[in-house]
Amino acid sequence: MKLPILPKNVKLRKEPAVIKPLWESLAPREQEVAALLVKGYTHARISKQLGIAKSTVKKYVISIKEKWGLKGPAAVAIRASYEKLEKTSR
Repeated sequence: MKLPILPKNVKLRKEPAVIKPLWESLAPREQEVAALLVKGYTHARISKQLGIAKSTVKKYVISIKEKWGLKGPAAVAIRASYEKLEKTSR
């Protein structure tokens, strides 16, 4: 039986991908930002709380949205809230 020839742009992984729970897929600072969004903090308040620029907070929120496939900060807060509940109930 002949194996199919893959197009040049298809890359195969040598090792199987490891699937992480969503919360663990975030960097520690992203987790902090997400946790503060759950508390209802604005970008300005998160920026003040963490001692970082508001634009940096926005970048973290965008990164979280991309990693989790979400559309807005409210969705991030809702999902993060769920993830934190799941993590503590284990």
